[in-house]
Amino acid sequence: MLRKSESDRIDEVERRLVRKFAQLPVGLIATAVEDAYLRFEYSLIRAYLPLLVERRAHNELARLALDHDPPIELARQAADADLTMELAELASDTELAVDLTPTH
Repeated sequence: MLRKSESDRIDEVERRLVRKFAQLPVGLIATAVEDAYLRFEYSLIRAYLPLLVERRAHNELARLALDHDPPIELARQAADADLTMELAELASDTELAVDLTPTH
């Protein structure tokens, strides 16, 4: 089976975020993804990189979207709940102890 390259997986992240944040300019979304990706440029463990990039870019875009559309706050809260569940699943899969207490 042919595995997708890291670049292909990051491109998929960008496409998902473009669909999710359709009210924001595509260039802004691309910049958020690139900035998030560069944040992990020197990370040795790359397996979860697309997930980490997507979450970092998503959080930034959600913050920016609030300036464009106040009802997005409800969507952000729902996304935060989804992220908490995903992290709990990841933690249980990798047997990590993670404090998932919301900070806001």
